[in-house]
Amino acid sequence: MNSDREKKNICKWITSAGLIVLLFFIIDIIAVNDTLLTPYEELRPTALPTRDADTGIYYIRDKNTDETYSLDKNRHLVYYDKEKKKIKPLGSKSEQIKLTGRGIIYLHPPVSPLYSFYLPCFSFRLLLPVIIVTAFLFLLSFFTGSGQKTGIKLFFLYLFAVVIRASFAWLRHDFGQMGTELLRYEGESVLFDVPLITDVFEFLKTYPEMMIKLSMNGSHYPPGFALLLKLVAAIKGMSALETIKANINIFGWVILMIGSVSVYPLYLLIKEFFDDRTAIIGVIVFIFMPNTIIYGAVSLDSIFVMLALWPVYFLVRAEKDNLICSILAGLFLGIAVFFSFSGIPVGLLMALFILLKMLQSGENLLKYLKISCLAAAGFFSFFLFLYGIFGFNLIECFLTAQKLEKLFISGVAVRYHKKAFDDLYLYVIWGNYLAFCIYAGFHNIALFLRNVKSIIGGKIEKLKNSGIFSIAVFVFMIIIGFVYHMETERIWQFVSAFLAVIIAGELQKTASAPMMKNILLLMLTISALSTFLLETVFFTLF
Repeated sequence: MNSDREKKNICKWITSAGLIVLLFFIIDIIAVNDTLLTPYEELRPTALPTRDADTGIYYIRDKNTDETYSLDKNRHLVYYDKEKKKIKPLGSKSEQIKLTGRGIIYLHPPVSPLYSFYLPCFSFRLLLPVIIVTAFLFLLSFFTGSGQKTGIKLFFLYLFAVVIRASFAWLRHDFGQMGTELLRYEGESVLFDVPLITDVFEFLKTYPEMMIKLSMNGSHYPPGFALLLKLVAAIKGMSALETIKANINIFGWVILMIGSVSVYPLYLLIKEFFDDRTAIIGVIVFIFMPNTIIYGAVSLDSIFVMLALWPVYFLVRAEKDNLICSILAGLFLGIAVFFSFSGIPVGLLMALFILLKMLQSGENLLKYLKISCLAAAGFFSFFLFLYGIFGFNLIECFLTAQKLEKLFISGVAVRYHKKAFDDLYLYVIWGNYLAFCIYAGFHNIALFLRNVKSIIGGKIEKLKNSGIFSIAVFVFMIIIGFVYHMETERIWQFVSAFLAVIIAGELQKTASAPMMKNILLLMLTISALSTFLLETVFFTLF
């Protein structure tokens, strides 16, 4: 009876959350349906809105007719005569469509800031990911059973992560064009900074001063990703930007292959809290999450997932081996921060974990003080090394990035919302949460909220230990906080990995192995259908 009750309870949470988020997803589609969009084959950086230096007006050039169109103050499409510098309204939306034929104009902002465009796209290529997902679901017993070695399972899970991400990327372009999303917006990706790196020592030493001259992402990020792409370019003998663009598929496959490695540290982390089987299930849940599939082959943020998991794993492991693992936790946190300032929230998660351990430890207080000191030593040693050898100043880099990002985001807020960015606080929080729910999977969010309910209800003993409690609090605070400004479905891939830890724990609470397998099969099916829906209705640009 308890088993049936537990199964019904989980299904109720999944169904309720699904209906709520699905409702807002439909509203979102309706909201952006009033949008003029460019067919994929016509979508190039030159077709995107460009700012006229003389007038400050944003305009679009139709590549077929060479006519120029612009946005008025209400973001409606208008004809812009560059010679006379006059604006002419185009009339009704149907007339706009007839006259322009194509264009990328949001007439109304979406309810949720999904980083993609409403562009239904169905083709025979959809068969490949369908076949791959179906085959995996048939082989689910192979991964959830106990007859095979864990190493073999992880190897095949890594291969599946690569294959499923590549198959969905194939919906957007050929395999030879993997990574073209990095070129979608001229000058935005750190890929455009690679040709500027002629001397690594000089690049790192002057990085804070160079940030204002770098790409948009380069001006907001530490130099890690730029150096990684520079290494790939150097290995292949590429230095000029045109050569890099011509071989963009190499960078796309590197992102895909490295990003998929995250299955290993995620498995190790979950195993520290639970058992081998639960860890495998958590990895499978993560691989099937829509955002990890959709953005896993097109965004550098997928690489950061791996970088974010290693320091947390080593910190948890430090309870058993507090010397080496403590130092490694701090060292890998330093590496994560060197690649993205998203490593700072990961550091706060680690600090919360240590603090809770100290409060619970009693006679082991000295042990956790030692762990925290060694981790801090590993972190600061990494950046002291970079400062001493290369002259790289992390603090100056961070302060510069914050200043430049605030200027950029404030400009976006004024341009698109006609108000100061601080006034958009509630909108941003709601938008972040809804976008994350849609792309992480409403059913996954449901099980996470079930875990949060346990925390609020005072049933913390069910959370196994303070490690799980720390991760639950971390995920919840990131989702409702003001840490990121939109695009969370792409950036929060590392949050989804920690979300998988909580979900694995929730699934372990089910009374029997067959029940867990049935619920897992249901969740994976919903994840796959959600991903198919998102990729065939919304066209991922990045």
